[in-house]
Amino acid sequence: MVDGQVEWRNEGTSIIDRIAETEDMSLFKAETIQDMIAYKWANYASKFHIFGFTMNLWFTAMIILYVYEIYILGDDENKEFYLILVIAANAYPVLYEFLQAWKTGPAEYC
Repeated sequence: MVDGQVEWRNEGTSIIDRIAETEDMSLFKAETIQDMIAYKWANYASKFHIFGFTMNLWFTAMIILYVYEIYILGDDENKEFYLILVIAANAYPVLYEFLQAWKTGPAEYC
């Protein structure tokens, strides 16, 4: 008991894992579940996903720039510069995918 309130713990059980595994979609209509998901999104997930989205947009822009400059305009003089931009932009997506494969294991990742 903490400050007159009872605290219940069920070690090894996560409510988020239970919700993710359920097939009962009506569970997501509950206001408590919606509040919990909104809280976790606002405090943990949104910044991570916005950063990932921004990095993927940057990578896409660098690919488009490379193709435009090298293949359409034929700017072979600056080919190395544009290639370095593409490689730098590709660093985050490659690192992210490598870490995901490392965490989950190659068999489950593929």
